Amino acid sequence: MHYYKHNIKDFNAHTAHLSRLERDIYRQMIERYYLTEEPLTSDLTALYRKLSIRTDEEIEAAAQILSEFFVMVIGNPTVYQHCRCDEEIQVYRTRSDKARDAAAKRWESKGNAKALLTTNNKPLTINKKKGPPTLEEVCNEFDGRIENSEQEATSFFNHYESNGWKVGKNPMKSWKAAATNWINRQKKWEKEDGNRNQSKQQRRDTALVQLHSE
Repeated sequence: MHYYKHNIKDFNAHTAHLSRLERDIYRQMIERYYLTEEPLTSDLTALYRKLSIRTDEEIEAAAQILSEFFVMVIGNPTVYQHCRCDEEIQVYRTRSDKARDAAAKRWESKGNAKALLTTNNKPLTINKKKGPPTLEEVCNEFDGRIENSEQEATSFFNHYESNGWKVGKNPMKSWKAAATNWINRQKKWEKEDGNRNQSKQQRRDTALVQLHSE
């Protein structure tokens, strides 16, 4: 699921004592939980990599959040569960199942698809067109290909979701190709920023050498 209700009052009431860093990490963990519709893995190395948690301060904050808001359930595999997330996911799945069953019944009521005819009494061909990707599919495509992959995947998804999955004025033909272009462009910008920063440092070093030589 790539959408969930966020009760601001309820969230603030339970997290008012947290630091900004802890609140951000908690939101990340919740969103990861909803996105995968699964409890968080107890493999902290893998979990922290997915959430881009790297510094000692971030790791300490993440451990505190897991201890305070999640329950470790021993099993195969051992996972961290969150009761509220589990409840919301169950509601979502129940609603999805009902919608799917209702759609199936509507389809059955129209008769067998093979019996549909055109005005020329020829079988009507129904073309199935694949829709745009889900956020989870985009995240999987970005994973391991760029730094902060989940953040970049979300930015990519939100950008094209907002414009109806178009490139310019034309419908997007391949979202995976667009994702590759996005990743390559981000890497190019990061490299250019690094070169500019390096050039500034080189100029400063040269100025210092000249200053000491005078």
